[in-house]
Amino acid sequence: FPDQPVRVGWFPAECVQIQEINPAASSQPNTLKLPQCIAIFPYEAQQDDELSFPADAVLEILHEANASGWFQARLGDQIGLIPSTYVQPVESHNQ
Repeated sequence: FPDQPVRVGWFPAECVQIQEINPAASSQPNTLKLPQCIAIFPYEAQQDDELSFPADAVLEILHEANASGWFQARLGDQIGLIPSTYVQPVESHNQ
């Protein structure tokens, strides 16, 4: 992620698997559609890793909620954690 700090470290070799890249597959555009949520309340970030957003903002969900109830989401070119209780799936909002 371009806005995330670069982290360098060691990890056990048995925890990774080297895979060959298929050049034909990698040249095709990525058509994966990320799930989207709409903000039902505005949120002002309290920590550096959180994301501020206005009400009615449409956010792409990168990682589902963890045990503490936070999503990792993207809004434009910004990525950060958002409280899952401040958003709802776009489909639910339209109903």
